[in-house]
Amino acid sequence: MSKRGSLYLRHAIWLAASSAVLHNPALRGNSYMASVSHTCRKTVSIIYAVMKDNKAYTPRIPNEISA
Repeated sequence: MSKRGSLYLRHAIWLAASSAVLHNPALRGNSYMASVSHTCRKTVSIIYAVMKDNKAYTPRIPNEISA
């Protein structure tokens, strides 16, 4: 993650991503740090899209997640 912007926002996104990687086997990759970094980037892009379009976020959840 870039070191620009709010420290508190970056920390909150990092905590959310690390928690998601620990609890969701579909997000796990080869290394823990790579998985968390990828989840952070994806989370930031979702936040940006929601704020840009000023629309409510509706997640698309697959019926079954394979481990």
